[in-house]
Amino acid sequence: MELFLESNLLEEIEWGKSLGFLNGLSNNYNLIKQHEDVDSLLLKIAYGYDKIFIEIHGDTCEELIHEAHRLLSFGLEKEQIILRVASSLEGIKACNTLIVDGFDVSIFMVYNLQQAYLAMHANATYIEIAINDLLQQGFDGMQLLEQSIEAIDYYGYDSKILFTNINHKESIQRALQLGVHAVAVPKHILVHLADNAFTKTGKQENTRTMRLSTLRVKDVMKKSNPTIHLNDTILEAVVQMSQGGMGAVAVLNEKEELVGVFTDGDLRRQLQQSGKDILSKKLSELVFKQPSTIDANAFLVEAYSILKDKRIDNILVTDTNGLIGMLDIQDID
Repeated sequence: MELFLESNLLEEIEWGKSLGFLNGLSNNYNLIKQHEDVDSLLLKIAYGYDKIFIEIHGDTCEELIHEAHRLLSFGLEKEQIILRVASSLEGIKACNTLIVDGFDVSIFMVYNLQQAYLAMHANATYIEIAINDLLQQGFDGMQLLEQSIEAIDYYGYDSKILFTNINHKESIQRALQLGVHAVAVPKHILVHLADNAFTKTGKQENTRTMRLSTLRVKDVMKKSNPTIHLNDTILEAVVQMSQGGMGAVAVLNEKEELVGVFTDGDLRRQLQQSGKDILSKKLSELVFKQPSTIDANAFLVEAYSILKDKRIDNILVTDTNGLIGMLDIQDID
């Protein structure tokens, strides 16, 4: 199935060129006619696309053919242009002549199977089915898509059904199921076609697994090393936690030996038990458990295992010289 960008916005058109895998660009010529030098603008837009749909207008077959050849006069290549011609008897007549002359032609404003049939019989390169235009007028656009594809297959016509005017990415899946030959998709839908909740979760998990198995603790730990002494108060510990940007602070004795960790969880429990008066209490009055530590050269997966198994949020980081900092579980994620 061919994929075209459907856009009239210059910034989106330039973005589409950067993708590198689109079959071309479909736009509405009327909406860019507001520019003074529209011919030069079309040439600029076309550069970088293998195919570009350009709408031509005229009341008669002759006027349409003249307009098609006029496009070649300012540098566009015939092989690059797909002429968009509105469905009418004169348009179908012009389509047949232009196809013989070597142009590609797309018939648009097709709202029923009879119109689609005439376009097929005139050897139109594409027949555009504008799904939301049909829905707004009370027609079953998907049914027309299916009927047109079946007619092409049954009678052996060379025309391709081009699905346009798409408002939901789910419509692309339906188009694939029906066997549509080409789609013209606006940017706001195209950018989300690769989205999937399971894919996103899988990518995040793969990234996380790679991070855990390749990075070491010293690579992600914060540079701050908040410490407090047993003779200091809980209020001073809170200040150190705040300044260090951590939810915990290492507690040292008078010999600068590590004896425990005071956490924001400890603070909440003390406040619940004794109220704000505990802020003047010394840390030496508290009972500390042996703190969990990890070497700075250990891989993150080892740190994560300790944090998970012990259900803690912080682990102290050491090297040959002793305590050098703290690793928070948020540093791992």
